[in-house]
Amino acid sequence: MPEPVNIDLTAVVANEQHARRTALAAGERGIDILVVDDQPDHEAGWFSNYLPGHRRLSLESVTELERFLAGQRLPNLPQPPYRPELAILDLGLGAGQRDGLQALHTLRRHPDTRDLPAILNTNGLEDYRDLLAVLAAQLNGGAIPVAQKAGKDGPLVRDHARRIAHANDADLPWPLTKAVPGLLNVQEVIWYGGDKAAPVSLLAYLLDLPWKRTYWKEMARHRNHQIAAFEARKRHGTLTARTDNQAADHEARRTAQNHARFVANQFGPLAVAWDLAGGRLHRLGGRLSLIAAQQEDGYPEFSGNRGAHLVAFATQYGPVLADPFVQSLLGDLGHLRPEESRP
Repeated sequence: MPEPVNIDLTAVVANEQHARRTALAAGERGIDILVVDDQPDHEAGWFSNYLPGHRRLSLESVTELERFLAGQRLPNLPQPPYRPELAILDLGLGAGQRDGLQALHTLRRHPDTRDLPAILNTNGLEDYRDLLAVLAAQLNGGAIPVAQKAGKDGPLVRDHARRIAHANDADLPWPLTKAVPGLLNVQEVIWYGGDKAAPVSLLAYLLDLPWKRTYWKEMARHRNHQIAAFEARKRHGTLTARTDNQAADHEARRTAQNHARFVANQFGPLAVAWDLAGGRLHRLGGRLSLIAAQQEDGYPEFSGNRGAHLVAFATQYGPVLADPFVQSLLGDLGHLRPEESRP
């Protein structure tokens, strides 16, 4: 997996240290802020503009984060010792790299950073990052604050760092899911499927069975609902391989269509509810409900074409759901934060 080119930030770090000394002289207590971003020069500008009184521990990848947590000395870091009190994680790291969700996972698995407050930093949530943010919220215990790089969120993050510093001075633990005033607070999404089905996390509903995990992998590979459904059910259901016999081929095609309907019936209501709710998971407030969708005027029309809405859902989120790391999360979440109850 490629790693980003290391950028020399010696001069920037020196300027930040000067700003930090100035802030300390003015009575402001600076803290160590762990920053994971594959474009540290860009992040340095954002940091220098809004957080000059704090010390930036800049890492460019999840691999560097792992090395840092293992105690290795890395370039562009100020002199030790280090005591991070806040983490700012770029949600969408560079192509081919592990993303901010995996950076958060790394923090939550390490005993020294298990309870480190974290903020996601992003240029937007209009694509697959929408689901990444929701999964990060689940990994974080139910919710996580998100700052926009290109927006005016810098002062809000600065105030948040100040509050964390004061809480730590008073030996008060900072709740990981606590909302940050002014920042987007993304929540874990719970699916309320209607009837008598118990509410379940979105991740569990989409990935709890082997055939579901195969379906998303095949959707990412073929971008075709019928083929993905056929492959999923063939591997985990009752399908047998095709033969060269024409009648058998006809029967196999009909069976594939039946399995495509089966999968559409499983995931279609969720995709319809998602589309009717605006197609943005991070704006749902933690709840996606079939009952709420059924009360919408457009529900009969939307529900009549479940397959199309499922394809739209899969187009946006399929690559995330097919990712081996994301598929491994379901079994990992139970012991990362077992003391926290979920809705």
